[in-house]
Amino acid sequence: MIRVLVAGMTGTVGGLENFIMNYYRQFDKELFQFDFLCRFPRCAYQEEIEGNGGRFFSVTRRSKNPFRYYREIHTFFRKHGHEYDVFWDNECMFNDVTPLQLARREEIPVRIAHSHNAGNMDTSPKGRLQGLLHRLQKRQVVRCATDLWACSDTAGAWAFPERARTGKKYRVVLNAIDTERFVFSDASRSACRKQLALGDHFTIGCVGRLQYQKNQAFLLKAFALFTKSSIGKDARLLLLGTGPDAEALQEQAVSLGIERSVMLIGYRPDTEHYLQAIDVFALPSRFEGLGIAVIEAQCSGLPCLVSQAVPTEAAVTDLVRFLPAENPAVWADAFSQLAENRTARHSKSKEIDNAGYEIRTAAQGLAELLKERTGTPVYE
Repeated sequence: MIRVLVAGMTGTVGGLENFIMNYYRQFDKELFQFDFLCRFPRCAYQEEIEGNGGRFFSVTRRSKNPFRYYREIHTFFRKHGHEYDVFWDNECMFNDVTPLQLARREEIPVRIAHSHNAGNMDTSPKGRLQGLLHRLQKRQVVRCATDLWACSDTAGAWAFPERARTGKKYRVVLNAIDTERFVFSDASRSACRKQLALGDHFTIGCVGRLQYQKNQAFLLKAFALFTKSSIGKDARLLLLGTGPDAEALQEQAVSLGIERSVMLIGYRPDTEHYLQAIDVFALPSRFEGLGIAVIEAQCSGLPCLVSQAVPTEAAVTDLVRFLPAENPAVWADAFSQLAENRTARHSKSKEIDNAGYEIRTAAQGLAELLKERTGTPVYE
């Protein structure tokens, strides 16, 4: 059996957590044992993980109590490090390389540094310090890891710039999805629109953490301009996700006079149903590692308006249009064009499959890679 220790999961569900779980669900549990090391008291999807035989370990966050953090994480690796064949470190920013250093010290054979983003999500003083640490410790990441992975070339270049400059020496692991879940259905669309009382209202949707990176504040400004037009006056905006900006976004909607047209849905495990209900997907991110929600939206047959900060790899169909996220009027005009020229909607699941984003095929390939890297013989 191949024993894998996964780090990087937080206590809430987001793109990184969904990425890990999409792959985790497909791996053969008789061949792979996955345990999770988390810097939070609880881990997203913890019940599912433990229900499948996985173990969950928690250490104190470094920002909360650095002395306790270093004591606990050193103790953990001394006690358990020898148990693992693979250490898989999933991070949006490598401001703390301690886990990778300890994995190397304990001689875990395969040590993966996996980059999931292309910028700093936190603009606070603490966040800027973390960004500085990320820049200073990039070389340590490369020294400690045996394998470098990224969700896109953009994320790889941000985390491993020297490797990018000297020729790509990292592996892009696609943010694959269960395409069957996102196949468009008229019946599902009608049911969800009825549930949300959307009627015939043209509806824009955004899926992502409510935080600086995803730039929902800009989307509210663009939507407010759109509602001032004759075609957009009855439009609706759905924001799916949770995060630190939730209250500020509610207040902004009130100040813009659009609070009755904006619905903050919160976290939903059945994102696919809400994608069925909307008419256009919008993601004005300030930066993205890839944007797994864009892949899901395309699979559902939605026209997608995304910022130019979203990696071009995310456009695996002809449904994606890249816009600058500086002028809300440009986005409002794009909304008007889509509202005026609605076309029949068809799922793009086959195109997503052909681009390598179908999770069953992608997970099989990743499993074979881990078998190869660990030298594990597999007998049919």
